[in-house]
Order: sequence, then structure tokens, then C-alpha cells
Amino acid sequence: MFNPQGEFDTRSGFVAITGRPNVGKSTLLNTIMGHKVAIVSPKPQTTRNRIAGVKTMGKTQIVFLDTPGIHQHKYLLNRYMVEVALRAAADVDMILFLVDARRATQADQEALERILSKASSEKLLVVMNKVDLARPGEIEATEEELLGMVKPRQLAKVCALKGQGVGELLKRIEEAMPEGPFYYPVESITDQPTPFLIAELIREKVFMLTQQEVPYSVAVVVEDVMRRKEDV
Repeated sequence: MFNPQGEFDTRSGFVAITGRPNVGKSTLLNTIMGHKVAIVSPKPQTTRNRIAGVKTMGKTQIVFLDTPGIHQHKYLLNRYMVEVALRAAADVDMILFLVDARRATQADQEALERILSKASSEKLLVVMNKVDLARPGEIEATEEELLGMVKPRQLAKVCALKGQGVGELLKRIEEAMPEGPFYYPVESITDQPTPFLIAELIREKVFMLTQQEVPYSVAVVVEDVMRRKEDV
């Protein structure tokens, strides 16, 4: 998509959504997309793979990467998931680092340090999520703590579940995208094939409907996909 001067007349880029487990990364991606492209559950490490959501707005295309939560790992699967998240953060144009607006923890700080060991701090935007759940004074206390690690211009506040502040966040992201071509067709919303999405939805239901008797390492394999006659 070149203009007559030989330059791109479109903007595009990759944005990694990162943070420790259970801070609302997948919820934020789904709200931004307006579609469910990532499963959500209260259980930690629900997201295991790097899932892309493709958002095209006029002449700007943003590819959001939902990543597994960054945490201290004890098992091989957990180590793999953290490595997926750190690789994604290293290769993108912008990093959204989500924290719970009610309290920034030691785990948040450790996760942020790991990300910044792989990527430039200039790419960073810290997103304080779940502002709707915060009690008086909690947001201010969390913000003050975060300002010890980042600059004021690197902070944003949202409620991913209800969409509060997400429009303003999306505008900031759009303005930060560099000139470049679209990576996906404009009608795309994710890079994942249908069998993968079906398997993830089933895994989400397993998490929601079972408790301790089912390990977090549960996996789903879709062997075949058949369309019903009324869907054809």
C-alpha cells in the first residue's frame, strides 16, 4: 500500500499483551476485538499459546498478541509458557503490561523486570486494569508504586471487562503504530484456525465446570470438524 511518493499510506504493528497470570489480558483482547478470540477463566495459566487478534481500523492494522502469564515456574509446561510471553514481548512494536489497579505486587515487579530485560522500555505502556473493583485510595496507591518503575506517560487505566477506558487506550496504541503494510486481510480477526479455537472453547468449559479433580495441564485435541447442513 504505497502512495505516489513511494511511502506507505497505512500504519501497522504488533502489540504484546503481557503481565502476571489473572490480570485480565485475555479479557482485554476480547473487548478490543469485539469478538471472543481468547478463552477466559479464573484459573491461572489458562492462556498457554501466543494468540493473535487482528484489529483493522481504516488505514491502521494492529496485531494484538495475547500471551501466557509471566510467573515463577516449577514445571516444564510453565517454563514454556513464560518463554512464549517473553519472546513475544521482545519482537513487537508496543508492550501492554497489565496490573491489577487494586495493588501492584512483587510478582508484577518481577514480571516487568523480566520483560524489560528482553525489550526496550520505550515500547512499554502499563495498563492498570479492574479499576471498577478498586476501593477508595487503592488506584492512587498503585499508581504511586508504579511510578517508581515507569514514567507517567506510560500509564493507562481501564476496566477491560466493562470496556471502560478501552477506547482511549486503543487510540493511544493506534497513534504509536509505525507506517507499514497490513499483515492480514482486513476481514481477519485472528491468526488461529477453527479447530484450535474450538479446542480452546472446550478447554475453557472444562476449567469452568470442574475444580481440583482436573489438573491445569488438561488439553483438548479436535480430530475433525463437520458443518451442520443448516450452516452450509
